[in-house]
Amino acid sequence: GVVFYEMVAGRRPFAGASTKDILRSIIEDECPPIDGCPEDVGIVAQKSLRKSKEDRYQTIEYLISDLRDINKEPILDRAPAYRQFMAPVRYHKMLAVGLLCILAIMAAGIFGLKRLSSSSRDNSARWASSFLTTTGHAMDPAISPDGKYIAYRAEEAGMVHLRLRDLTTGKETQITSPDKQFVFDPVFTPDSKYVYYEAIAVDPPSDYPGRGFPKNYWRELYRRPLESGATERVLDYVTSKVTFSPDGPRMAFIRADLSRHVGSLIISDIDGGNQVTIAERRAPNYFHEFYSSGPSWSPDGTRLVYVASDAADGFRRIFEFDLTSNTERPLTSDRWDHSVDSPVWLPDGKGIVFVASKTSMSNAIFELTYPGLDVHQISGDANKYMTIGASVGNVVIADSVADYINIWIAPNGDNTRARPIMAARHDSRYGLASAPGDRVVFSRETSGNSDIWIANLDGSDQRQLTTDPGRDQQPAAASDGRYVVFQSNRSGKDHVWRMDIDGSNQQQLTFGVADRNPVVSPDSQWILYAALESDKPTIWKVPIDGGLAQKISDEECGMPGFSHDGKTLACSAVGNRVVLISFENGQIIKTVQLPQGTWWDGSWTPDDRAIRYGVTDADANWGLYGTFNWWMQPIDGGQPTQITNFRPGDPASTTTLVSSWSPDGKNLIYNHFEIKSDIVLMKNGE
Repeated sequence: GVVFYEMVAGRRPFAGASTKDILRSIIEDECPPIDGCPEDVGIVAQKSLRKSKEDRYQTIEYLISDLRDINKEPILDRAPAYRQFMAPVRYHKMLAVGLLCILAIMAAGIFGLKRLSSSSRDNSARWASSFLTTTGHAMDPAISPDGKYIAYRAEEAGMVHLRLRDLTTGKETQITSPDKQFVFDPVFTPDSKYVYYEAIAVDPPSDYPGRGFPKNYWRELYRRPLESGATERVLDYVTSKVTFSPDGPRMAFIRADLSRHVGSLIISDIDGGNQVTIAERRAPNYFHEFYSSGPSWSPDGTRLVYVASDAADGFRRIFEFDLTSNTERPLTSDRWDHSVDSPVWLPDGKGIVFVASKTSMSNAIFELTYPGLDVHQISGDANKYMTIGASVGNVVIADSVADYINIWIAPNGDNTRARPIMAARHDSRYGLASAPGDRVVFSRETSGNSDIWIANLDGSDQRQLTTDPGRDQQPAAASDGRYVVFQSNRSGKDHVWRMDIDGSNQQQLTFGVADRNPVVSPDSQWILYAALESDKPTIWKVPIDGGLAQKISDEECGMPGFSHDGKTLACSAVGNRVVLISFENGQIIKTVQLPQGTWWDGSWTPDDRAIRYGVTDADANWGLYGTFNWWMQPIDGGQPTQITNFRPGDPASTTTLVSSWSPDGKNLIYNHFEIKSDIVLMKNGE
């Protein structure tokens, strides 16, 4: 970063009258803007010198990609971390080309330095990595067992498709055509002749609401031959990535029934026939079967590994199911606060690779030796990895992700006046809420785990409130300005905690199996939260000053929210329903049916006559891409009304529903999320 800045500016980024002054400037000061150069180039130089390493470029490839794209479009039109500095600019292409040439030399030098420095890391030094894509829009990779092909998902301009690359020739073809139907999770068969993949159903079966799924979550399984032939549907209901027996005729997958709170591990023929459930988990003991995760079949055909969590502590772990004895056992004991995901057997059967992290900022790739069960990290960089796969020769494929999450404010929900509150990369990933005095409380992860912070709505006076190594999240502020409540696993499980608004006097208030999503009553006397006490979530309350927790209703419900008069609570129920319950006696007042494919955001309009919800634009599905807008549904019936008008491509638009409306309804504070992802190939050098 320093070298690049000096090349562009012709001066050093930090200065001082003495060595002491220079060191102080390096630690405390931001590098000054560069006058007389294209604005985008200056922004790249400044990002290279951000104080937090997570906010800098994670690889030289990403830096080069941004400079290359200066010739195509403004960096600020697509990189959210920069948008607060955005102004119309004209581009000096010759300078950009020259910088790319210099950076190519830098990249070679840095790569050499990486090779040298990695020799001190016993485990990661065995693995050499290289980027296979640099578009920023490639994800969900799979590699064929023979190592000849990769498949991956490509997204751009609201269109999604799967691509196939021949690693020998470099030739790419389409597995599916670009479309607005979401396709994902490609998997090769053991003979490398077919690729299976999943798609969100265009026309799911009529009983899908009864199984607890929104319409835009219904996943179908397809397959098509690599060479030629028609695509065919294999299964109409899966909730995980599939895996194949090493001899080829069988596959395994997980199927969740959200209405019964049961997850099933199933083995079937590769055409979907002869399905047999070999194991079940019932809430609060979950299979982790969400997007790009699922079981993996051992090379000897005797075991399946997968990620699951037990109610004992709520942490995800890798489990093994022995097909010969029909028994399950945990293989890992580590507590990764954020995630552990995508376990995949190495082809030699001597290890399992997976991704894990304690924060959403940086997933690393780990290897679990087998049968020794020793865990060590094999990725030796700061990149964030997500989906992984493996092929012959213990070659690993992964997607390297750079995601940007910051807080924006839209006065009256007006997208034309929306603006970022402060510069950050990972603010509000785990929640945000309005606070008295035109402030916001939010989660931030720059310390290495999720902590609670508070700031003014103009971004000033940012203060960290929690410093515990546990994951602190989902903050909510009392309207009288005394307290902030939040969810934390610092005592071993998720519980509700309270602290003074300055961060002092932190106290645990609940002691259940799993207590989540706290909100404060309008009179600042009570806390509502969702408790997972047995096999379903229910709404409970506890005095904000501490005391006995009480269940409000037996209704299966989560994500509570108070009406402004404090008399009614609302909570989210299966089937896109919002249940209204009397706070005084726990009786159900009525149920509001939201449109399928929408999400309640936990809020009421200021007059308490309607509840708000979010939905992606009509052409998007599953909420993993597409543009969110907020609507309101009158409680007494009537047609819903759109509140916001965010549009695809709008710099202020978002793809998530993490948000908070101010009590007077005048400000929408929301989580702004964007992502860049490329495919990385890693080879074991042993």
